[in-house]
Amino acid sequence: KFMNRVLILLIVCCTSCQLLIGQKSKTVAVAYFAPYFGQIGGKVGLAFDLKTWQGNSAKGNMHQLKVSPQLGYFVYPNVQENLFINSELTYQINSPDKRLYPMMGLGLGYLLGLQRQDGSVDLATGTISHNREALHHLVPTLSLGLGRKTEKSVGYYFKAFFGRKITFSAEYAAFFGLELGVNFKL
Repeated sequence: KFMNRVLILLIVCCTSCQLLIGQKSKTVAVAYFAPYFGQIGGKVGLAFDLKTWQGNSAKGNMHQLKVSPQLGYFVYPNVQENLFINSELTYQINSPDKRLYPMMGLGLGYLLGLQRQDGSVDLATGTISHNREALHHLVPTLSLGLGRKTEKSVGYYFKAFFGRKITFSAEYAAFFGLELGVNFKL
């Protein structure tokens, strides 16, 4: 039931972003998203160019500043399900003679975690039902990574991220992990 809601929200967000920005959309990113290195999930985002400029060095590097609204879902099986809505400002340097490029980003997001709490057992049927608690966090993040551009409309990237879960009802906690994704140029 929760997964269906996430899928519907994902489709609505991507469709509405595409309609709002028209032809400004440059890239769609789909990624394997692994917070805490052990949780499994996925992430999808759109990337829009804010500014592109040519460097003053002899190499002629292209500098790009992009903003990317993202939607992610990840799960720690039998413990917690999470929905992550994030916006990231990314800076990357593209060298004309190299396919690999470095990138770094600053993000600010909202994390909704549904965590299992206590439960009860129905003695007649043997079914176990768990109560869930909704945990709300504001999450600023910093990411560093490498991307690979290709001749075609597909590129790849790998990045690590680190952030802090900020909440008013519990202690702050670290938020970190890896992301491995594919970029599709529109």
